[in-house]
Amino acid sequence: MRVHELSVSHFRGIGELTWRPGPGLTCLVGPGDSTKSTILDALSLLLAAGWNTQFSDADFTHGDTSQDLVISATLCDLSDELVHIDIFGTMLRGVDAAGEVHDDPLPGCDAAVTLELRVDASLEPVWTVVKDSSDEPRRLHGRAREQLTAVRLDDGVDRHLRWARGSALTRLTGPAPEVPLVLADSHRAARKAVFDNPDAQLRAAAAAARDSAQRNLGVSLGELRPGLDPALYSRLGSLNLHEGDLPVATYGLGTRRLMGLALQLAAGNHNTVLVVDEVENGLDPHRLRHFLRQLSAAASSGDQVLVVTHSPLVLEQLVASQLAVVRSNAQTTTVNAVPGQLGEHRVSFQSVVRAAPSALLARRIVVGEGATEVGFVEGVLIAYERATKRSAAAEGVSVANGADGKQAAERARLLASLGYEVAVVVDNDDRTADEAIDAAEATGVTIVRWAVGNCLEAQIFADVPATALSELLALAIRIRADDGDGDEALTAIRDAVSSRLPRNPDLPGSDPSGWTSDSLQLDEIRVALGQAAHGGKWFKRQSSGQLLGEWVGGLDIGPTELRDGLSGLIQFAVPPHTDGD
Repeated sequence: MRVHELSVSHFRGIGELTWRPGPGLTCLVGPGDSTKSTILDALSLLLAAGWNTQFSDADFTHGDTSQDLVISATLCDLSDELVHIDIFGTMLRGVDAAGEVHDDPLPGCDAAVTLELRVDASLEPVWTVVKDSSDEPRRLHGRAREQLTAVRLDDGVDRHLRWARGSALTRLTGPAPEVPLVLADSHRAARKAVFDNPDAQLRAAAAAARDSAQRNLGVSLGELRPGLDPALYSRLGSLNLHEGDLPVATYGLGTRRLMGLALQLAAGNHNTVLVVDEVENGLDPHRLRHFLRQLSAAASSGDQVLVVTHSPLVLEQLVASQLAVVRSNAQTTTVNAVPGQLGEHRVSFQSVVRAAPSALLARRIVVGEGATEVGFVEGVLIAYERATKRSAAAEGVSVANGADGKQAAERARLLASLGYEVAVVVDNDDRTADEAIDAAEATGVTIVRWAVGNCLEAQIFADVPATALSELLALAIRIRADDGDGDEALTAIRDAVSSRLPRNPDLPGSDPSGWTSDSLQLDEIRVALGQAAHGGKWFKRQSSGQLLGEWVGGLDIGPTELRDGLSGLIQFAVPPHTDGD
C-alpha cells in the first residue's frame, strides 16, 4: 500500500494542502511552524487503526467549525486481498503511469481507492470510501479499516510495549484467548499468595480494624485479612514486555521508540506506510545513523516511509532526492520535492545539503561567497542583536557557505526555487559570476554586492571612517598574532601594504591616517590595505570574518556602498515588524 496523493483541508495550521509523496523514503524539512508534523498527523488520523479518535475545535483551522475538516488520500499498490474486499467493489479507482487519478480502474492503471475522514461541527469523525461518480460515500469499517493502517512512530510508543487494546504486541499475539486467561490466572495466584502468606503488620492492622468496628460501632464481621482487590484486574494493559525483571517501558526514549517500531513492523503487513515524526528524538548519533539505514532498507523493500526532522545530522545521512521542503503561507501548505540538479547550471543539491544542512531547516537563508563572508554576516547580525535586542536567529535565519561567487549565486537560486527566502553576499571582483548572479536575482534572490571591482575587504577599507582605520588594522594584527605571528604581524602587514603603493614607501606606526604625505593620499592607502587584506587572507577564516563583522556592525558608517550593503543584509535577515505583528 502506498499513499499516492494526500489532500488536507481546514485541519489545524493547514488550510489547504495537496501533495503527492513518492515511493520509498521522503523526509519533510523546513522551518518551524511550517506544518510538517501536521501533515503526518493528518495522514495518521486518516489511516488510524482505532475508532476512538477525539476531535476538538482546536483541530479546525482558526478554530472555525463552520467548515468541515477533511483529510483524504488516494492509495495505490493495493494487495490483491484489499482489491477484492467487497466494500470497495465499484468504489475502486485507477492511477495511470503518469500519476493521474482516474475515477475508474482503466486498463493499464494501478487499482486505487480514495479514503476520506470528515469532521463537522458535531466533532464526530466519519471515515468513508469516496469516488467522484458515486452519489454517496461508503462507510469504511471492518477488515478494510484494519488493513489500511499506517505504522506511526512517535513519543507515544509505550502503548505498543504492553498487551493493550490496539497495541502492536496484541496484534502480534493474535486473537487467541490465552492472554486474558494468563492475566486472570496470574491475578488469582497473586491473591492466593497474599492470603496464604500475609504480612504480620498487615494482619495486625486488619484485626485491629475488626475489633474497633465491633466494639465501637457494633459491626459484627468474621476474621478480616489483607488481600488484593479483584476489581483492579485488567484484562489488557497490565501485561507488558520485560527484559529480565525490568519492564522495557522504563528504558530510555530512544530504546522505547526503536522497540515500538520493531513491534509495529513485526505485527504489520509488508508494503505498508511508515510515519515517523521527529526521527532523531531520543537517539544518539550512532543509533540515529543505524535507524536511518534501517528506514532506507524498509523503503527499498517496498514500504513507503515518511519522516520529519529538525536535525542537520539526519539531512547529512540522506540523499538529497529523499528530501521535500514544506512551506506554509496564509494557511496554504506546499511540499516541493528537491530536484537532483538546478537547470542548465547542473548544480547538485547534494552539495548544498553537505555544505549547510542547517540552512534547510531555516525560514530565511543568507548564502555567503566563502568562509569570510559567512563569518562576516554572522558577526554583523550579532552586532545588530546587541544594539537592538532583535535576533536574526529568532526570525529563522541561517547562514550557508556558497564556496565561491558563482556557486553561491547558483545555490541561492536553487534554494529560492524550493520556496526559501534567500539572500546572497558576494564580491564584485569576479566577472565570471555575473551571469549566475543575474539569474539568481531574477528568481527573487536578494543580492548584497559591493562596488564594481571590490571584494569585501576592499569595500570595508574603502568606506570605514578614517578614524577607525587604526582599529581595523589593530584587529588584523590581533588575528595574525593569534595565528602565531604576534611580533612580526605589524611589520608584515605594513610591508604588504607598502608593496602595493607607488615607490614602496616606509610606513611608520600602526595608524594608516599617519601614512599620508604630499605624494601619498589616504584613498590610495585604503585601496592598498584592501588589496593586502584580500591577498594576504587576513580574515579568510570564518572566525576571523565574524570578528570583522562584529566590529564593522558596531560602527557608525556614513552613506557608502558598505552601508547600503549592510542595510540590505539587515533588512533581509530581520525585516521591520508590520502593524499586524
